[in-house]
Amino acid sequence: MNNNKTPNVGVKVCKYSFDATLDTGATINIIDHKTYEQMDGVNLKNANIKAFAYRAKNPVTFARKFEAIIETRKRGSVAAI
Repeated sequence: MNNNKTPNVGVKVCKYSFDATLDTGATINIIDHKTYEQMDGVNLKNANIKAFAYRAKNPVTFARKFEAIIETRKRGSVAAI
């Protein structure tokens, strides 16, 4: 895709709907704190995840994590966020 539009898709996580950026090669999904604060019923766990941004030499620091079912229009899947 060679344009300025980010490939977004509508998703539902823990009964909360929002648009998410697609990264089909990602092993984890990340949301910002503002989005998380709008979600009810999410139990956070300690995040002992070691993940690197593209071309980064140091890992990204994560505050916490949770696992949830992520639904799109066509299917649902379990993923850690």
